[in-house]
This record gives sequence, C-alpha cells and structure tokens, in this order.
Amino acid sequence: MKRPSGFSSGEGNPPSQQSETQVQPDKESVSPRIRITRKTQAPQRSASKTVNDKYPAANGSPALEQDWDFTSPTIDLGEVRTRQRQKTVESGEASGILPNAAKKSSAKRVDSSRKRDPWSPRGIAQSTAQAVRRAVAERRRAERREVKRFTVESRRRRRTLTVVAGALAALVLFVLVGVFSPLMGLRTIEVVGAERLDAAAVVEALDGHQGVPLSLIDRGRVQSDLEQFSIIQSYSLELRPPHTMVVRIIERNPVMSVHTETGFSLIDSAGVTVETAAERPAGFPLVVNVPVDADSRVFQATTEAVRTLPPDVMALIDTVTAGTENEVSFQLRDSGITVVWGSSKESPRKGAVLRGALAGLADRNVTSINVASPENIVFS
Repeated sequence: MKRPSGFSSGEGNPPSQQSETQVQPDKESVSPRIRITRKTQAPQRSASKTVNDKYPAANGSPALEQDWDFTSPTIDLGEVRTRQRQKTVESGEASGILPNAAKKSSAKRVDSSRKRDPWSPRGIAQSTAQAVRRAVAERRRAERREVKRFTVESRRRRRTLTVVAGALAALVLFVLVGVFSPLMGLRTIEVVGAERLDAAAVVEALDGHQGVPLSLIDRGRVQSDLEQFSIIQSYSLELRPPHTMVVRIIERNPVMSVHTETGFSLIDSAGVTVETAAERPAGFPLVVNVPVDADSRVFQATTEAVRTLPPDVMALIDTVTAGTENEVSFQLRDSGITVVWGSSKESPRKGAVLRGALAGLADRNVTSINVASPENIVFS
C-alpha cells in the first residue's frame, strides 16, 4: 500500500499502539444492493522500527497508523427511498407546496408499500373490510331493485284495476241510460213482410209505444196490439238502437174461400179468416158442405189436398167437397169434370198425375177422373 504523502521516514509509534481504522463511506454514494468491504492488513513490521518510527508525526500531530479496514454494513436502498419520499411528502404538506395529485400518488405509494403482505393482520383486516363494504353495497342495490320492481308492479296492478273499474262503471252507466233514459226511446217503427196487410195500420196500432225506451218495450202488449190482424201468422221484433223497432211479419196464405152471411171469406189451412169480401175471390176454390173447423179431420184432409195442388191446377178447380176424410173430391170449372181425390195421402204425387191427365185429355169426352190411386188412373 502506498504511503500517504507528507510523511517522512522517521521513527513512528511502537507496534503496540497500532490499530485498525474503519472508514464508513457515505450511504448515498454507494450503489444499490452493493456491499463494499475494504480491509488491508498491516505489513509485517520489523523489530527494529515501525511506521511511526520511520514517519514521525509532523508538527506535533498524532502519528498515523498504517492499517486501514473499510468495512460497511448492508444497505436496503428501497427503504432509503421510501423514507426520503415520506420526508418529502411531510415537508411538502407542511409547507403547502406539494400538489394534491402528488399527495395522492405519494400516499398511494406509501399505502401500497404498507399493503405488500396480504396475509398480515393488517392486510386481512383490510380485505375483510372491503368485502363487507362490497356486500353491503350489493345488498343495497338489490334492495333498491326490489323496491323499484314492487313499485312498478303495484303501479301496473293499480292501473289495471282502474281500467277495469272504469269499464264497469261505463257499462253500468250505459245500461242505466239505455233502460231508464228517454234518450233511447222509440221513435221509428218499420213493418217488413206485409203484402195483403196495410203496414200503416200496423204502425198506427203500435203507436202507443212511442217514447218508451227500447229495453222497456212490453212485448206482451205488442202481441195484444197485433192480434187484431188475423192475417198475421207470426211476427218478430228487432230493436235497433237508439230509436228504431222493426216488425217482421209472416202473413197467412189463403187456400180456399168460404161463403158466409156477409159475403165470402178467404181461409188458410188452419181455418183462420185471412180476408173478407162481398164477392167471391177469384183463383181460390169454394168449399162446399165441409165444416170450417181446424180440429175436424175432414177439414184437415180437404185443406191438405188443396194446399198441395200445383198453382196452375188449383186455378182450374171450382169447388171442393168431402163427405169423409177419405172422400175428398174437386169439380173443375168450365169443363165440369169431377176429380175423385180420396184421402190426403200422397197428395203431391196425385197433383202431378192430375196435371198430366188433364194435359192428355185433349178433346176426349170425360166426366170423371179418379186419382185416389196414383198408379191406376180411372177415366169415366
């Protein structure tokens, strides 16, 4: 080892006074994670002289020992930087110079350095607190969702009930107005199906129902008003809100005429008088010696035979007579031929056979045609 400058080769201190000297280097000048150890061993000293003997102290200064031992302890530079940052933050906060962002970042770095070990008691406590906070927040969110859902459901249910109640109230109001209010009263009467019957007479007969609400019209009273018209076989009522009533009539079809004290009457198959006239109606056969009774079998057989005749053949018949239900006979007008009909059985077939027989007579001199048996027609 070189001798330090400024020393002479004079005699020094004795060897017993020689000691090791350790020099501590500056921590900031040492590289990170480098351990520096410098140690020199003192050279062998001769028995005759020492370094101090050879290099005496100058100007009365203490003699310099020859041996130097440069041994430094282990240094953790991370801890050194952390302490420096803490000092910087503390000094900056105290002076008010450190900005908020720097404060937050510095505090975050400090906290991160403190939270390095998650399994420490502090780390476990912090993790547990965070989990509890997250659970509480999630629970509150779930409660808010449930409250919102039940609120929407209650609103929807309330809206549905309101609509239903409004519809029922409107229906009840409409029924009350239609039943008891004159706003839905009868003002117009229409008669449909009247041919022989005078429609104006029917409207006049039903005039007493004017102004009555349609739902309160008495059908029994309408029936009693229409019974005076014997030509009506059946009828039906149709109410058209707000003010119209339609009367649909089915008239009776007259099949024969009957001589009466006042003239002639047209009757239907039930023996009901459809029309009366002073003179005999044209196109209808005259019933002779047959009681007009709907319950009489003779009358029923007679009306059945006449009703099933073809229209062109019925126009040729002058009179109808019957002694019993099996002895119905006709007399044709103009020719005076007598047609023996028999009973009312197979009347449609007998009518078709009679039409064919009359068409085939031509100029033959016939006074009687028997069609009681449609298979065997007898001319006489």
